[in-house]
Amino acid sequence: MPAFDGFAVLEQLNRRIPANDYLPILVLTADATRDTRLRALALGARDFISKPLDALETMLRIWNLLETRALYKALRELIPSQQIELLRQHRPAAGPS
Repeated sequence: MPAFDGFAVLEQLNRRIPANDYLPILVLTADATRDTRLRALALGARDFISKPLDALETMLRIWNLLETRALYKALRELIPSQQIELLRQHRPAAGPS
Protein backbone atom coordinates (compact mmCIF):
# COMPACT_ATOMS: atom_id res chain seq x y z
CA MET A 1 0.00 0.00 0.00
CA PRO A 2 1.50 3.37 -0.97
CA ALA A 3 2.23 5.90 1.74
CA PHE A 4 0.22 9.12 1.49
CA ASP A 5 0.96 12.46 3.02
CA GLY A 6 -1.86 14.84 3.87
CA PHE A 7 -1.62 16.62 0.52
CA ALA A 8 -1.98 13.34 -1.36
CA VAL A 9 -5.04 12.49 0.73
CA LEU A 10 -6.58 15.88 -0.10
CA GLU A 11 -5.86 15.33 -3.80
CA GLN A 12 -7.51 11.89 -3.69
CA LEU A 13 -10.55 13.32 -1.90
CA ASN A 14 -10.84 16.01 -4.58
CA ARG A 15 -11.00 13.29 -7.23
CA ARG A 16 -13.61 11.24 -5.39
CA ILE A 17 -15.92 13.76 -3.72
CA PRO A 18 -18.49 15.46 -5.95
CA ALA A 19 -17.63 19.10 -6.66
CA ASN A 20 -20.96 20.29 -5.27
CA ASP A 21 -20.46 18.59 -1.89
CA TYR A 22 -19.04 20.13 1.27
CA LEU A 23 -16.53 17.96 3.09
CA PRO A 24 -15.48 19.42 6.47
CA ILE A 25 -11.73 18.73 6.34
CA LEU A 26 -9.65 19.94 9.28
CA VAL A 27 -5.88 19.73 8.81
CA LEU A 28 -3.82 19.11 11.93
CA THR A 29 -0.05 19.38 11.50
CA ALA A 30 3.17 20.50 13.13
CA ASP A 31 4.11 22.33 9.92
CA ALA A 32 2.46 25.73 10.29
CA THR A 33 4.33 27.48 7.50
CA ARG A 34 2.34 29.81 5.28
CA ASP A 35 2.99 27.66 2.20
CA THR A 36 1.65 24.55 3.94
CA ARG A 37 -1.47 26.35 5.18
CA LEU A 38 -2.20 27.84 1.75
CA ARG A 39 -1.59 24.56 -0.07
CA ALA A 40 -3.87 22.63 2.29
CA LEU A 41 -6.62 25.25 2.00
CA ALA A 42 -6.26 25.37 -1.80
CA LEU A 43 -6.62 21.57 -1.93
CA GLY A 44 -9.93 21.71 -0.05
CA ALA A 45 -9.15 21.84 3.65
CA ARG A 46 -11.78 23.96 5.39
CA ASP A 47 -9.69 24.78 8.45
CA PHE A 48 -6.17 24.37 9.72
CA ILE A 49 -4.74 23.78 13.21
CA SER A 50 -1.07 23.55 14.03
CA LYS A 51 0.48 21.56 16.85
CA PRO A 52 0.63 21.78 19.75
CA LEU A 53 -3.13 21.84 19.71
CA ASP A 54 -5.51 23.32 22.23
CA ALA A 55 -8.33 20.87 23.02
CA LEU A 56 -11.03 23.52 23.41
CA GLU A 57 -10.01 25.34 20.23
CA THR A 58 -10.00 22.04 18.34
CA MET A 59 -13.49 21.13 19.58
CA LEU A 60 -14.83 24.58 18.65
CA ARG A 61 -13.33 24.37 15.17
CA ILE A 62 -14.83 20.90 14.67
CA TRP A 63 -18.20 22.18 15.87
CA ASN A 64 -17.98 25.12 13.43
CA LEU A 65 -17.15 22.81 10.53
CA LEU A 66 -20.05 20.49 11.32
CA GLU A 67 -22.43 23.42 11.70
CA THR A 68 -21.25 24.82 8.37
CA ARG A 69 -21.83 21.43 6.73
CA ALA A 70 -25.38 21.31 8.09
CA LEU A 71 -26.06 24.83 6.79
CA TYR A 72 -24.53 23.94 3.42
CA LYS A 73 -26.78 20.90 3.12
CA ALA A 74 -29.83 23.01 3.98
CA LEU A 75 -28.79 25.62 1.42
CA ARG A 76 -28.36 22.96 -1.27
CA GLU A 77 -32.02 22.12 -0.86
CA LEU A 78 -32.93 25.75 -1.60
CA ILE A 79 -30.47 26.63 -4.38
CA PRO A 80 -29.96 24.59 -7.54
CA SER A 81 -26.61 22.80 -7.60
CA GLN A 82 -25.62 24.61 -10.80
CA GLN A 83 -25.54 27.94 -8.94
CA ILE A 84 -23.47 26.43 -6.12
CA GLU A 85 -21.00 25.08 -8.70
CA LEU A 86 -20.67 28.58 -10.20
CA LEU A 87 -19.76 29.90 -6.76
CA ARG A 88 -17.17 27.15 -6.31
CA GLN A 89 -15.62 27.91 -9.69
CA HIS A 90 -15.04 31.52 -8.65
CA ARG A 91 -13.22 30.55 -5.45
CA PRO A 92 -9.82 32.30 -5.32
CA ALA A 93 -6.90 29.98 -6.04
CA ALA A 94 -3.86 30.05 -3.79
CA GLY A 95 -0.83 30.87 -5.83
CA PRO A 96 2.83 31.30 -5.00
CA SER A 97 3.55 33.89 -2.35
